[in-house]
Amino acid sequence: MPTIKSKTQFLKELIALKEVIDAGKISTAADKNGLKSTNLSKLITSLESRLHTKLISRSSKGVYPLEEAVKINETTEKIIKLLEVLFVEYGHSTKMTGCISIYSEEDYIGSYFFEKLQKFLQSYPFLKIKIFSGEKVDLDQMDLIISSNGSNLSRTRSLYKTEIQSHFYISDKYIQRHGKPENLSDLLENHFLCMRHSDFQHKEISYIIKTAKHLNITADETSIVFRVIQNGDAVGILPEWCGDFDPSVFRLDNVFISIKKDFDVMYNMKTKNAVMMKSVLSFLKNFNKEGEFSKNPPLN
Repeated sequence: MPTIKSKTQFLKELIALKEVIDAGKISTAADKNGLKSTNLSKLITSLESRLHTKLISRSSKGVYPLEEAVKINETTEKIIKLLEVLFVEYGHSTKMTGCISIYSEEDYIGSYFFEKLQKFLQSYPFLKIKIFSGEKVDLDQMDLIISSNGSNLSRTRSLYKTEIQSHFYISDKYIQRHGKPENLSDLLENHFLCMRHSDFQHKEISYIIKTAKHLNITADETSIVFRVIQNGDAVGILPEWCGDFDPSVFRLDNVFISIKKDFDVMYNMKTKNAVMMKSVLSFLKNFNKEGEFSKNPPLN
C-alpha cells in the first residue's frame, strides 16, 4: 500500500517531468522553480527507475520527451490543474514560491509597470522576479514580455498596450559649463549631444543626426547616456521615466521634439496557467479595471 510519503514523492517526480518538458531544458526548469539542476535531474532519473523506462532524451541543446513521457505528461497536467484550483481557493498565497521571468526592452525597463510589480511582490514576498533586457534572450522562456514588436511574437497574448516618450534632457552642470540651448537650432549648432544607437532608427531623429555639429558621444545603453548627461558632458535623449524621476537631470522643454514608442505588455500562453502567473495576471487585471492602464484588450 503506497504511503503518503511515497505518493508525495511520486507526484513530485511527475511534476518535475512536466516542468522539464515544458521548459525544454533542465537548467531552465530548475531556475524557474528555485531548484538546483542536479536535484531536478535526480527527480527525473528516479521517475525513470520507478517506471523502468526512459522518459526524456538529453542533448546539449536541451531535452525532448519520449513517447511514454508524453502520455504521462497529459495526465500530470490534469492533476496539476486540479491542484492549482485547490491552491488558489485554500492555499496561503503569501507563501507562494517560484520565479517569474520578464523580458523588457530597455526603453520600458524603469517605467510605471515596475512600480506596480513592486506592489505585487509586497503581497507575495517569497516569489522571485528575474528581469532580462539583452538581445540574446529566449522569449519563449519568458512569462511576461514587454516589446515594441509584439505582433511578431508567437505564443503570446497582449495584456495591455502603452507608450513611452523620450525627450532631450540636460543637467545644471552642463548649463554652468556651456549654457542652456535657446531652441532646437541653437542645440544642434552649438551644443554637445549624446544619443543611443537605437534612437537613430526613429524618423524624428533623422534631422538631428544630419544637422547636429557636435554629436560627439553615442552609446548602446541608456545608463551610459544618463551618466554622460548627469556629469554635464552633453545634452542627450532619455526615456521620460528615466529623466523625470531623477532631479539631477531635467527636460529641455524649449526643444520641441520627442520620440514616441508603442509597447505591448504580453503574457506567455505556455505558462499563463501556473498559480504564480495567475496571481500576477489577476493583479495587473485589477489595475486595468481601476483605469490605471489605457488601451487594454480583454484578458482571457
